[in-house]
Amino acid sequence: MLRAQGGVEIPGVEILVGSNFQYLTGTPYTGLANVTLPQGVRPIYIEPFGSRRLSSQEILDLRISKIFPLGSTRSVEVLGDILNALNDTAEEGVATRNVFSPNFAVGTDFLTPRRAMLGVKFSF
Repeated sequence: MLRAQGGVEIPGVEILVGSNFQYLTGTPYTGLANVTLPQGVRPIYIEPFGSRRLSSQEILDLRISKIFPLGSTRSVEVLGDILNALNDTAEEGVATRNVFSPNFAVGTDFLTPRRAMLGVKFSF
């Protein structure tokens, strides 16, 4: 996992621009076979542990904000966020780890796609 964060205030207009970048290697998983035994169905690992990985994730979040003072102790801050700006669509899980299933290693639970949020923060 690699994480980098930064922010800068643009002089003159007093706007704050910030970013958060995360790179995550895919989570490891192992293929298995479900074997029927007298005591029931048991999973048997047929590959070395961690021999497979989900896709890597690159997530970039951006923020821009501006503070408007309302007197000496009050202010309003307007915020705009873009989450998952790179629109990474990596999976976060697999349907099944059973190598004999047609759904083996099919991705599930994907990252939430790019989205924007607006906010207003009052300070008093």
